[in-house]
Amino acid sequence: MLQEIGIGLNVASMLFGAQGEEDAAEARAAEIAQNETYVEWALQNQTNNLKVNEWLPVGIAQRRAEQWKLKSDMVISTITAHAAASGGGNDPGIINLIAKIESQGRVNAQTELATGLMQQRATREQIKANDWSIKAGAAAATAGINNTLSAGRGAAAGTILSGATDLFAKYGKSLFTGSGVSAGSQDLMGSFDFNYG
Repeated sequence: MLQEIGIGLNVASMLFGAQGEEDAAEARAAEIAQNETYVEWALQNQTNNLKVNEWLPVGIAQRRAEQWKLKSDMVISTITAHAAASGGGNDPGIINLIAKIESQGRVNAQTELATGLMQQRATREQIKANDWSIKAGAAAATAGINNTLSAGRGAAAGTILSGATDLFAKYGKSLFTGSGVSAGSQDLMGSFDFNYG
């Protein structure tokens, strides 16, 4: 009777230990899932903000390009008015100066537009990178969760196997004989040789 109580306590302890291993693995898996959810939310939030402001650099660049055009037109108009008032409106130096100012205004305007387009392209690349990070993070989290749960099940099986080995080492063949085991089971278990020594 005492032996059966000892065996029962050992089996209960073994099962509680195995359940503890699985519970710990499930808690770690839930933590991985929660962290991935937060990271995904943060990246998605950043991506949404980037999408909202994607065209902003282009709009700013267009406005600055217009300002360069206006500035060069105003300078050219002022130079032309002064040249005409002084009688040198057709002077080659004035004509060259006007051409240089006009050319520089176009260059500055095109530079602004190119800068805006490059900033927009960088924003689009960041959006793609965030989308890729979200997908990669979800895949990594899934793999981490699966690995954690598998490790927990393996640890639980190891706990059960270790407990069964300890029980067998302690009680040996008597585990399979006695009052709680039917005669047919005793005959079946008796046919196995458990003597490893």
